[in-house]
Amino acid sequence: TLELLSATGGRRRACCASAQVTTLGPHGLGSSRKLFGHLEGAALGDFVVLPGQRLLAALASADGVWVSQSGVGGQHFGHARQLTAKSAEPWTVAATGVGGGGHTVVAWTAIPSASQQLSPSTIEVAQGSVSQTPHGVQTAVRLPAGAAVDELAAAPTRGGATLAWIESYYD
Repeated sequence: TLELLSATGGRRRACCASAQVTTLGPHGLGSSRKLFGHLEGAALGDFVVLPGQRLLAALASADGVWVSQSGVGGQHFGHARQLTAKSAEPWTVAATGVGGGGHTVVAWTAIPSASQQLSPSTIEVAQGSVSQTPHGVQTAVRLPAGAAVDELAAAPTRGGATLAWIESYYD
């Protein structure tokens, strides 16, 4: 079985009003389960398989970074949790399981919506577990003035997670 995380537009909206998980089985697409609603703008997402066939969905849209985690078997997702402040405008998001032990990390970049900042210069992270949705936001990386994070990826390591990013500079 393949699980798809997708975001779609609503009435008179190009993208993206909500995000859902859809199962693709041997007989085609199954029913969709709505995870995130009331989204604004384009969306980026990441999906992580956890022990017990649990799933962690992380999604960034113009109004924040959101996470939701399923129970055993991946069928029932809990309530969505917003990790960012309401004033944040995310640019990237990445998620990973950590070392096979059921821990998770979600990382993202964002700028304050009312700031003069041109691009994000910090990477924020939240950590969770197989039984708890990521929470407790911390700044993991702060780049020097003039540097920006353009892309972000996360991968598991034996004892934690590795974050990788592409950095650019401007004057």
